[in-house]
Amino acid sequence: MKPSKAPLQLQLRVTPRAKQTSIKVEGELIICRINAPPVDGKANDSVIALLSAALAIPKTQLVLRAGLAGRNKVVAVFADLSKQQAFDRISNYHEKKG
Repeated sequence: MKPSKAPLQLQLRVTPRAKQTSIKVEGELIICRINAPPVDGKANDSVIALLSAALAIPKTQLVLRAGLAGRNKVVAVFADLSKQQAFDRISNYHEKKG
């Protein structure tokens, strides 16, 4: 059995109840602005959906590891991506949407 590689850990800063949903990279931090309110996990679900779309991977490959009730979050990515590849995909997604 092949040992599994440790997942990529991404640091996020989330702003709920934003006018527009957006995602971008600033340094080593991913900035997410989402429409959903921070109630009953709706904001967390929206963050995972947005990150999934930006990275072009299934939501099942993303796990919220820290920050369940806060604006600063850590998401584990269980996909074959480097941090630079993830940042490039997010930047490209931001440019297409923005």
